[in-house]
Amino acid sequence: MTLRDDSGPVTTVVSSPDGGLLASASWDKIIKLWDPQTGEHLRTLEGHSSIVTSVAFSSDGGLLLASASKDKTIKLWDSHRGEHLRTLEGHSSIVSSAAFSLDGGLLASASWDKTIKLWDPHIGALEGHSSEVTSVVFSPDGGLLALSEDPKV
Repeated sequence: MTLRDDSGPVTTVVSSPDGGLLASASWDKIIKLWDPQTGEHLRTLEGHSSIVTSVAFSSDGGLLLASASKDKTIKLWDSHRGEHLRTLEGHSSIVSSAAFSLDGGLLASASWDKTIKLWDPHIGALEGHSSEVTSVVFSPDGGLLALSEDPKV
């Protein structure tokens, strides 16, 4: 099956952990949620002021969806209701990637400002990277955080 999205180049597509939803994001600043079984477009999430670079579902069946953007923010959404919950601010450049830990207790964001931020009240930002951070992901057991830096800088 092919999902058609005429809103511009798609930047990312991700499946919820339970396989019940697909999320896509594109240059048009929005996220679309799809039924992966039928290909039906379910809802559109709007709120970013620039390109959405990354989306990630939480591990609790995908109830939470995080979206990262060139607007320097991460937005958290209720994926089942399509409701915007909150905006996380703190990066000074493009937020290129977001990932939830396995238990859903932490959200990591990577940015071209050379930082990774762990969004938890008890943990601050991890800083000191020498290049733009382009991607971030947790290991399956949630014990490690891996990142990718842009070697061209």
